Amino acid sequence: MKKKLKQNNKDNEMIEMQSLCAEAEVIMKAKDKKRIRVLLNSITAMAKNSRNLNVQLYGYKYAMETYEAIEDYEKALEYCKPYYDAEAQLQREEAEVKVKGLEKELNLAELQHNVELEKLKTEELQLELESKNNELSTLALALAQKNELLARMQTQLLVAQETVRRKSEKEALEQLKTQITSFLSSEKSWYMFDQQFKTIHHDFVQKLSAKYPQLSPIELRVCALLKVNLNSKEIADILCVETKSVEMYRFRIRKKIALDNTVNLHSYILGLNL
Repeated sequence: MKKKLKQNNKDNEMIEMQSLCAEAEVIMKAKDKKRIRVLLNSITAMAKNSRNLNVQLYGYKYAMETYEAIEDYEKALEYCKPYYDAEAQLQREEAEVKVKGLEKELNLAELQHNVELEKLKTEELQLELESKNNELSTLALALAQKNELLARMQTQLLVAQETVRRKSEKEALEQLKTQITSFLSSEKSWYMFDQQFKTIHHDFVQKLSAKYPQLSPIELRVCALLKVNLNSKEIADILCVETKSVEMYRFRIRKKIALDNTVNLHSYILGLNL
């Protein structure tokens, strides 16, 4: 609002100056030197008191040219300096405006560049995260398939033990079965997965435990495996339990975190940012 009023005042000043100069032109044609000098005094006084450089230039220029026309060269010369001073000041101000405009454009371009750079970084990080998530899912599935294979082998060994008769063969099969059982119950596979999981999801399990302290260690593992988008069968294979056991864990998790019946647990865990 203040800027608009200021601009209106400038416009009014210029209109007033142009009116005085137009009146002076009429008097010049009448060759009334006395009246023209009175008007020129008004014009130069207005130019001197104005803060509008365009008004100053208009007034001083008209005064110079008119005094020269009436052959008062001393007066014409008197207004040369204020005219050129005003012109130089106007050029400086216009240059400053241009510089500020260029700076603004440069800052805007730099800002846009930074925004684009941040966007590219975000996209790069997103792609890296997706790649790591895919690697983690691949690792989890490989562990699930390995454990599933070992479980099948264990079952087949039980059948084989029933068919062999030699004591040495039975002992060999028993030893192999014990090794498989030991491998399945080992924490090495989980440790491998957990280390890779932490590189991507950092303190997810710890923060989940802090948010829901009622969750047991095995339930926290189920949540971690849900986070990498595994289904109940795959989770069961990794944890070396029955699928129905995983379903029971999921039911308990829902109950402990008070999850609404309309919300899917898998989707909730996937979307959980801790």
